[in-house]
Amino acid sequence: MLSKKIAPSDFVGRGKIVNTDKTIPVIIHGTYNPYEPGPTFCTVAPDGRRKSLGDLSNPEEIEIRATTNDGKDITILGLDQITITHLGSQTICQGTAKYFIKGQLKTFAAQGNEIHCSLFIPYTPLAKADAHYTRSYDGTITLSERSNRNGIKWNTPLGLAELIDHYDYVEDKVGIDAATIRIRRCQAHLVIKPKGRYSLEKLIRGLPDAFDETFWFISFLSRKRIVWHSVEVNAFPSEGSSEFREAVAHRQSWLGFLEEQRYEQTSIDILLKINELRNGLFEKLHENFMASPYKTLIRRTIPFLIMSYEQGYFESHIANTYSALETMVAGLSSDADQDVGLLLSTGDFRHLTKKLKDVIRAEIDDGDIQDGISSKLGELNRRPILDRLTTLLERYQVPMAQLWPPDSNIKEQLHQIIKRRNLYIHQGRIDDFHQYYRDYTRLRILVELWILKLLECPDEAINSVAIKIFVK
Repeated sequence: MLSKKIAPSDFVGRGKIVNTDKTIPVIIHGTYNPYEPGPTFCTVAPDGRRKSLGDLSNPEEIEIRATTNDGKDITILGLDQITITHLGSQTICQGTAKYFIKGQLKTFAAQGNEIHCSLFIPYTPLAKADAHYTRSYDGTITLSERSNRNGIKWNTPLGLAELIDHYDYVEDKVGIDAATIRIRRCQAHLVIKPKGRYSLEKLIRGLPDAFDETFWFISFLSRKRIVWHSVEVNAFPSEGSSEFREAVAHRQSWLGFLEEQRYEQTSIDILLKINELRNGLFEKLHENFMASPYKTLIRRTIPFLIMSYEQGYFESHIANTYSALETMVAGLSSDADQDVGLLLSTGDFRHLTKKLKDVIRAEIDDGDIQDGISSKLGELNRRPILDRLTTLLERYQVPMAQLWPPDSNIKEQLHQIIKRRNLYIHQGRIDDFHQYYRDYTRLRILVELWILKLLECPDEAINSVAIKIFVK
């Protein structure tokens, strides 16, 4: 399989560090790859007669503003993995930009403009349009008439967003032959119609707050870590308005084990039917997620699920799956809830505890042993995790029957899973690897189905194939 690396872009600019007590003029040089989610490497040196870069003790708070030789504005927000080198009396700093923005960033009169914003992400079948192309020997590519280029859409405060794949073409070489490289780029695309004056930099700086929560939800549906790593913004003028403007940005993002995926996902790997998501289900579930009283709980659980699908040791996978399950149980349990909370009221248990302590003192002479046993009494009033789990699953009507063969005693199956979980958590034991593997696959899908119930997802939208391939 041919693997082609696109040549990186570089930049040189003069500007200043603006977040120190003193404004320090600097020269900055850097490189980034416009088509890969890699880091933006930067070298920063004092400009002119200055020798020092000032206080660099808080690199995440560093802000650099510069202008390139071709007149593009640069903003760098934070540096990471920095090294300081002293060349004689001059200080030079090298590191990776946490957020790198380049383009025409000054505020302009945007009335009548149409601003196209594309946030680029790793591949997910959710973004793959249902499109078929015919490729000819003369280089032409034709979209089939039966293809539909619609993606998954949802409303944002900035406008209607669409999750879809697009293509870029780069003139390059493969070996000694000239080549046009076709690059599929999955993205969230939106069109903004601003009023009055507008700033592409302000737009880009606000994108994490506008989209990061949404991409955690997309990660959940994709069973894969989906983080936007770069963005392109183009402001197209209308008749009589200002000129065309553009900007790009790259940010440092953890994408999981992106380069080590065992295979490329397809629609059969995805939790919900993609056609249902395209036809309005995604927007409804997204609205439910953003407004849900369980949003914080779901958000805490999703990373454990995502890590259980990434490359790694089985022991870490099953530990993450147990953590996802326990996060859900703890988050939905309340001491005041008679079905999943305390066995006795606080007052009744306090009265019982007093009597039990009297018995302990009467039967045991050693004070340390008395204290040790008494300290454990509080655990007696909490319902066992199995009772809380089964009650909660029934309360939220989680479709557990999809995960076991017909006529299975599901409560007994869960009881055995919890017993094996206790062996692993408390003793590190995996006596039967294949049984633990079945536990792991069932539990993580169980948690996924549970989250979908919290978001009021209809059962008929669940992709049953995506369950059957993992649960055997």
